Amino acid sequence: MVLDRVFSDGEPEERTFDWYAQDKEGNIWYLGEDSSNFERGRWVKDDGSWQAGVGNGQPGIIMLAHPHRGDAYRQEYSPGHAVDQAQVLGGGGVVRTRYRLFKRTLLTLEYSTIDKQYELKWHGRGVGVIKEQAVTKSRELSRLVTAKR
Repeated sequence: MVLDRVFSDGEPEERTFDWYAQDKEGNIWYLGEDSSNFERGRWVKDDGSWQAGVGNGQPGIIMLAHPHRGDAYRQEYSPGHAVDQAQVLGGGGVVRTRYRLFKRTLLTLEYSTIDKQYELKWHGRGVGVIKEQAVTKSRELSRLVTAKR
């Protein structure tokens, strides 16, 4: 399980618990998330929460073991809650975060059919997503601050 927290101007905004598993080939599977938004001083469960095997939720791939430019795959599948897809764009170059400098990264384009949001995501080997850039709507930018093992 991974805890993902989003802050805006130092204030809590979103908290998500994500479930992952790795298969024998090295693919990282996404098995669901429990998401909450911070509203009026308390955490409120988000409609995007889902779990593989519950209702119509099915697992998806969050990262291929051997990604190649052009590879496309489904990440989340729970119609009405989460239906995300990704495509590998290739190498993402150097990315500096407060956590550390990543000399080689992988760049993907992710798309949600529910909120019609496109995001570029840079991945660091052994860490996961280290930088996100919304390319529609808000133009939000996120970078990894810390990682715990």
